[in-house]
Amino acid sequence: MRRFETPRTVARPRRGVVRAATALAVALAVVLGSGALASDRGGSAAGLAPAVSGACAGSPIAPYGNGSLEALGAASPAPSVAGVAVTVTYLYQDTERVGSSGAQEECLADSAAGSTASNGSFSVPLAVPASGCEGSECDDYSGPFGPFGFATAGAPPGFTEVDPSSGTSPATIDWVANLTAVALNRTGPVLVSVGAPVAVRAEAADALGRSAEGSVSYAWSVQGAGWQLASPGGANATVEAAPGATNGTVSVTATEDAAGVAENASAAPLLLTPVATAIDGANASAATVDPDVAVTFSVSATGAPGYAYAVTVAPGLGAASATARCDTSALPNGSVLAACRASVGYPTNGTADPSATVSNGFSSASVELPPVVVRPGLAIAIAPDRPAGYPNQTVAVSVEVAPGTGSAPYGPACFRPSAGAPATCLATPGSVWNFSAAFAAPGTYLLSASVADGEGENASATVAFLVASPLSVQTAGSQDLTTYVGYRTEPRVLVSGGALPGEIWWNVSTEARPLCVANVPADGTYDCPAVWNATGVYDLVATVRDASGTDAAATFAVNVLPAASAPHGDGGLPGPTTWIPAGVVAAVTVPILLVISLRTGAFARRKPRPGDGTAVDEAELERIATGREYLLARADPARPRRAEELTHGWSGPTVRPEEWSEWIAALVADGSLVPRTDPAGRVAYVRGTPPAAEPPVIRFDPAVWEAHRAAAPDAGTEPEDGAPPSDGPPQDGG
Repeated sequence: MRRFETPRTVARPRRGVVRAATALAVALAVVLGSGALASDRGGSAAGLAPAVSGACAGSPIAPYGNGSLEALGAASPAPSVAGVAVTVTYLYQDTERVGSSGAQEECLADSAAGSTASNGSFSVPLAVPASGCEGSECDDYSGPFGPFGFATAGAPPGFTEVDPSSGTSPATIDWVANLTAVALNRTGPVLVSVGAPVAVRAEAADALGRSAEGSVSYAWSVQGAGWQLASPGGANATVEAAPGATNGTVSVTATEDAAGVAENASAAPLLLTPVATAIDGANASAATVDPDVAVTFSVSATGAPGYAYAVTVAPGLGAASATARCDTSALPNGSVLAACRASVGYPTNGTADPSATVSNGFSSASVELPPVVVRPGLAIAIAPDRPAGYPNQTVAVSVEVAPGTGSAPYGPACFRPSAGAPATCLATPGSVWNFSAAFAAPGTYLLSASVADGEGENASATVAFLVASPLSVQTAGSQDLTTYVGYRTEPRVLVSGGALPGEIWWNVSTEARPLCVANVPADGTYDCPAVWNATGVYDLVATVRDASGTDAAATFAVNVLPAASAPHGDGGLPGPTTWIPAGVVAAVTVPILLVISLRTGAFARRKPRPGDGTAVDEAELERIATGREYLLARADPARPRRAEELTHGWSGPTVRPEEWSEWIAALVADGSLVPRTDPAGRVAYVRGTPPAAEPPVIRFDPAVWEAHRAAAPDAGTEPEDGAPPSDGPPQDGG
């Protein structure tokens, strides 16, 4: 299509140029942001959408974008609104016709720039391309159309730009000061409790009354005797009054620092009046009462409003304290009256000196209450208090007056063996009356009794009479147990029936004192973990005695073998005493074990003999030394660790289980390791400090000697260094 210049003052742009201008206008609208495209004061969106097919939606206006720029706020000096660059975005319409094919309409965007006058007003011409034709193609341009966008290059520091024009012309562009005022969230005077934290919040606002934008800092202060600023933090602060504080004020100053320009605003001080809790009055419902008869104490107090009040009464005479909430009502001066009531009962006689404390959780006041005399009331008991027996067994019971209670003479006394059964009464005066009870079937029966005293007061008592099935004690598992010296067994018995609760004793035939003693509260399984320190066969007897004095027992035969014959690994661990892992004898026999080890070669270091070619095995020495250091490094001075924990993670040369045992035994012997018991009751070790060296004491243990001699890989070899052969271990003192 041929292009030509139109006779109008505004040249008709080429199609590509128009579309490029449209894209630029849209991009500019995005860069200018909300100030150019939208109203922050409730206006509708004024941004320009990309060009769309069809006529522009707005109405045509005069070809000018008119308006004014103003600065809102108390900034000093106020920013100048003269000579400020202003950009106006707008729409215009292109109606295109090609021959007789009809018209096609398109809405396009554009922008124009201008500047403000000295008073901030502006009028920016809005250009529309000139209409014209090229050949059979004609373009007819009309406009400008809204909505419009108005924006400056940006608000000065401390201000935010707002376009409230809602896309119409003329428009107003506002530069709004970010900080013009600050206020507190509470108004005074405020009555607060002494000792209670008072939370205060500052709310900074801009020139439009909105929450202040930008970075605002706050400086808090509190005035008044006894007041302290507990925790200022930004817009929030907490103040608190100590006892005896006078009226105080809290104030805040807000500051915004924008590009070196500081804007300040201060809030009106908040007046705070501290109120301490104070007792207003107190009384008791009775001055003399019987035991366990409730006495009600009434206490009134004044205090600050807005808190929950409670009273705590300390009754005296060993009675438990009582706490109750108080009802509050407003007083003319703004404080409240707390009306409090709490009731207590005295279990014993005497003169009580009660007191009460009223508190709102922060401020408290106490008062001494009137004394209360508690008379000794009549009390009786049935003895025994937990009677028990077996079917058809007659059990004697007595009804007794508690000493120092009631008024003599006492009687009659009545006894009822079970609910619904006829009562037996004895009129003979006294303080103790004897009765009996028997039942044919197991069960629990309620025995009750009542006694009257000389003042006509009547007291009653009840106890539960247990008629039990026969007591049975049976072994839980085998009656024959096999273990090893230094190892723990856990024999168990199953207890059922009987007048429980009771007690259980575990006795060994060779011991004068019981091995274990425990309570038996109910049917169940009971055990006695025990460590055996000498070989032999023992009778272990578990005896249960119930509440009626009836005994039943079960017997175990315990065969204790030498420790050296115990299997290796986890198949049985030493008990909670000074023992070392399976395959190693007790620490007190370690010296003889070390002698045997030297004899059998576990720790042997042969000297070279002339002509035999034997040399010191340095690698073996290093292996043992490395293993020892590894065990010590794994051991903890406080936390017990089992043998498998000490050896866990070893990555050095192969070590046989019996070698680990011997190395641990040697470390126990010199004090480098100390046996302990871990939380599961198993033997474990902590790192110790070896004692100063002392001459060795060698004791002979035949069982250990024979076991190690039989297991020695080089048993019977020629002794070192020309020593004479020996058929046995060294003797004591050797």
